Amino acid sequence: NNMASAIMASRLPAVLALAMASLSLAGNPINPRGTGLADPHVHVWSDDPPQVFLYATHDYARNSSTFRMDNWWVWKTTDLVNWEKATVLPTSTLKWDEDVHECWATDAATRNGKYYFYLSVGPSNVGVVVGDSPQGPFVDPLGKALVAAGSVKTASRDPGAFVDFDGQAYLVFGTFNYFIAKLRPDMISLAETPRPVVVLNPEGPYGNKTDDKPFLHRVNSTGLYYLSWGVFYATSDTPYGPFTYRGVLMDRNTTSGFYPPAWQSGGGINDRHGSFFTLHGQTYFACNDRSHGGSAFFRSTILVYIHYKRDGSIAPVRIDDVGVGQYNASAGRVEAEDYFKAPSDGSAVKIETADGSFAVVFQPNGTLVFPNVFSVTPQTYALDVVASNPTATMAQLTVTLVPATTTATKEDTVTPSRKTTVAPKTTTAKLLCAIPANAVDLRVSCTGPGVSVGSGAAAVDVSVELTSGTAVILNAWVPVPRGKRDLHSHNTVAARLVQVTQTAEGTSDRLARKSSVPLTTASATTSGADADAAAIYINASKHYQTILGFGGAFTDSAAYVLSKLNKTNYDFVMDAYFGPDGQKYTFGRIPMGSCDFSVTPHWSYDEAKDDYDLANFTIQQDVPFRIPIIKDALARRAKTNTTLKLFGSPWSLPGWMKANGHMICGLEALVKGCALRDEPRVYKAAANYYVRFVQEFAKQGLDIWGLTVMNEPGENLFTYEGQVFTAETERDFVKHYLGPALKGNASTQHVNLMYLDHNKDKLQNWSSTILGDKEAASYLWGAAVHWYTGDHFDDLANTHKAFPNHGILATEATVARDTKAAPNGGSWDKGEHYAHDIIGDLNNWVQGFVDWNLILDKYGGPLHIGPEVGNLFGSDSMMIADIEKQEVHPQVFFYYVGHFSRFVPEGSRRVDWQLQGPTTPLQLTAFVTPDRQVVVVVMNPTDDAVPYRLIDSRQTATLTVPPHGIQTLVYPQQL
Repeated sequence: NNMASAIMASRLPAVLALAMASLSLAGNPINPRGTGLADPHVHVWSDDPPQVFLYATHDYARNSSTFRMDNWWVWKTTDLVNWEKATVLPTSTLKWDEDVHECWATDAATRNGKYYFYLSVGPSNVGVVVGDSPQGPFVDPLGKALVAAGSVKTASRDPGAFVDFDGQAYLVFGTFNYFIAKLRPDMISLAETPRPVVVLNPEGPYGNKTDDKPFLHRVNSTGLYYLSWGVFYATSDTPYGPFTYRGVLMDRNTTSGFYPPAWQSGGGINDRHGSFFTLHGQTYFACNDRSHGGSAFFRSTILVYIHYKRDGSIAPVRIDDVGVGQYNASAGRVEAEDYFKAPSDGSAVKIETADGSFAVVFQPNGTLVFPNVFSVTPQTYALDVVASNPTATMAQLTVTLVPATTTATKEDTVTPSRKTTVAPKTTTAKLLCAIPANAVDLRVSCTGPGVSVGSGAAAVDVSVELTSGTAVILNAWVPVPRGKRDLHSHNTVAARLVQVTQTAEGTSDRLARKSSVPLTTASATTSGADADAAAIYINASKHYQTILGFGGAFTDSAAYVLSKLNKTNYDFVMDAYFGPDGQKYTFGRIPMGSCDFSVTPHWSYDEAKDDYDLANFTIQQDVPFRIPIIKDALARRAKTNTTLKLFGSPWSLPGWMKANGHMICGLEALVKGCALRDEPRVYKAAANYYVRFVQEFAKQGLDIWGLTVMNEPGENLFTYEGQVFTAETERDFVKHYLGPALKGNASTQHVNLMYLDHNKDKLQNWSSTILGDKEAASYLWGAAVHWYTGDHFDDLANTHKAFPNHGILATEATVARDTKAAPNGGSWDKGEHYAHDIIGDLNNWVQGFVDWNLILDKYGGPLHIGPEVGNLFGSDSMMIADIEKQEVHPQVFFYYVGHFSRFVPEGSRRVDWQLQGPTTPLQLTAFVTPDRQVVVVVMNPTDDAVPYRLIDSRQTATLTVPPHGIQTLVYPQQL
């Protein structure tokens, strides 16, 4: 610290030192001696400002000879260093009929401003209490167990609450035999019967089996789900498994060479009940430790750093008494990225790099010093640079590496009272790096001679100078010298860079990557024309709904057109939607039977009249065409470790179930009606029709994520398939028949059921009727909406406000057939129509957007309703195929939708933004992705170019969106 102070004093503000005297030593364990803090589950409820809470049980006394835990504890911190006890939760909080006296392991989750504290009540019950703040006070909403003893074939204890990127919450629990179940939006009831979790070839502290203490989390950088039991862990592509055993975080040699505490015999791998959490992009593991008491019955809590490798495994953890939050290179491993905090002036920010480590991004000429790096050897440096050079000539960089010349005081690690003074050598190295012409975010490497830093303290000052050219430097870094253990720090110099992707009328820009623009503090103060420009302020720390993604419909017509394309064109279309460089769709809608865009008219999955048992139910009509295409789409998404959420929508149930006897309502419906026959056996058969759809598709290897009750109920009466539901009859059908049928069958309990599936102007009335009924609402994920009667964005916002625990998904949009479509791309205003609706929907709580037909022919079909009617009702599509010429033509709105779907992946969160300045026509929305990239979509629907400033965390970029243009901006989030 003396060295750090000397460096800071001599070189500020250009140099930032990490080992500052103001940092506190957290120490392991984190709790004071004499306090038993066990089975810790840590949650970060806010990154900025940090709100970190630890939920645990309380070991009663050091001299206990058995597990005695009489209450539960909540601790909190803002820095992982200074912890304080916030809450003691007594057993009297639970209002159960039975005696509650054993307070075992816990976990917590939050939703819509409520905090849910899940509790092990003895060895075999799981309870839940609810509070309005992370530390309570808490109340018991059930008066009984959430998971009762004997309800599943395991000891139902040690709950792990997990919320996936899409907002779906799960509860995992058990002993040796783990079980998992979705939680309903109310977070206090299970949405399905708990399913067993399969772990392949497991190991644990008791041999070839798991343990209790399951914990589930997901890591975006690896795309995997991690199931852990103490320090043992396994991974899977789904939260349900099967999970493949991957290893152990620590072994018998883990603590060798480290400082006290003294770990228990057996290598310390037993009883490491713990949890994973992430703060400022760094993941930690909190777990039990016996160093304070030396007893299995009086435990403490320690924190260690977690690093995920590119192969998905977890690097062995570091265990010592240093803990976290302290820059202490003498512990043998430098992890300065874990401790750096960006200064408030915005001259430096911390970002997460592609490999999961941290980098510190500076304004030009900023520098970073790593002091107190002991016992290092000379090293040949390799500089990595990501830079853009918009010019046609080469740009040249000069990089200077200067070891610190300040004499440092080194404290002996064996005898703390002994200190020695050392002076490092002062060799300087220069590296030259050439940035090619016309480079766009190109990564290049430069190497140079070694810099000898001697055997004492050393700091490396990295400065980057643009010798010639106009390149913008992003993420230039050089590693600190390596000692006897890995050093994971990076020095980084440069400005954050905004990547710009653009589509614009009157240009060749179609999802075109443009030159990146620096986001710098220097430009935060503007003058002249820039000062008069509109200003977009982004607050990426204020989050709204989670985005589930984008998609289209696997209609019969789309399948027919795809089947008529040659392989080249077929692959072009499928990759354009589902490939790694395409639209990156995550949703697929499946009409359940025929619809207006079917080649064969009026077919259902059961045409046998009065087949109330559905003995003749079959999906054979889908097997030759749609199912292979859906499987191919899934296979293409799997290449990027993603999948498709498939959901079914009927246009009509089988005609024999309806009052008029036909799938088309027709004139007869004016007399008899077009609703289901009002008979209990018909309602029951209708509900089972949905169940069978899910089950039969599952036999084909296709998991159905969701269902809508009925497409546009009551909308179409004469030209194609349709059926009538009112809000009241749909409510009653869901409450008494469809909901119980889905939730009462293990194979369909996971299905997300949606009501309405019609225009937004109907949403508030239908929601009031259906979600206002608590029993009906308990079976529903949320609403499905269409766009055909206009914006109605207020209806979306008001519905969310009234029913915040239910989601909204836009499930259909299309425009009329365009005679200018292929090969000219169609009318430009259609792209703007799509973008306007998507922006308005997403800014008002919609979680995803699903288009209609994936592809149609040049006539806007085929449709089964005949060419004359087809000419009137034919539709446009993002892809139009001329089958005779074997040509495929993307339409304008394909590119506009791509500005959202390609850059806003599942799990992204909408963030806050403000548009200020002169009156402007700009329309926009903004997100932060799971990879901590900020995404801003800006559209200009006017005839004039519009300049604007993008402002985030006191940094500014100046841009212009061309006439009738749309831009997607992507840049690293400041942590």
